[in-house]
Amino acid sequence: MPATLDHLVLKLRNEAAMIAFYTDILGLEAERLEDYRNGQAPFPSIRINPTTLIDLFPTTLDAPVTPNLDHFCLTLDGESWAIVQQRLIEHGVEIDGPHMRWGALGDGKSIYVTDPDGNGVELKTHDD
Repeated sequence: MPATLDHLVLKLRNEAAMIAFYTDILGLEAERLEDYRNGQAPFPSIRINPTTLIDLFPTTLDAPVTPNLDHFCLTLDGESWAIVQQRLIEHGVEIDGPHMRWGALGDGKSIYVTDPDGNGVELKTHDD
C-alpha cells in the first residue's frame, strides 16, 4: 500500500537556532510560529512541501535527549541544493559529503548536516 509522509516530529530545545536553521539556511517556511510564541498553538511547524511538515515539539534544555531518529532526508532540485549548500558553508555548518546515496527516488547526490538540536539531516538532489 503506497503512503506519503504527512509530518515528522523533532524535539525543540533551541527555538531561535532551530527556526533560523530551517528557515534562513535551508530556506523552508515556518508555520504557526507567531501563534506558538503567543501561546495560541502548542508547537510551530516547518513546511517541507504542500503535503509535508516538520513539527517542532518544545522540550526543556535539561530534558534527556532520546536519539530515536538517525536522520531524515529532504530532496531538492539541483539549483536549490547548490544554494542551500552555499548557505550552510556561509553559516559555518559542518557538511559531510557529497556522497551518492540511494533513496525513495533512486540514487542521488547527498550531503549530511546536523541541525542545532542534534538531528541528522540529509539533503539530496537527483539533478546533475
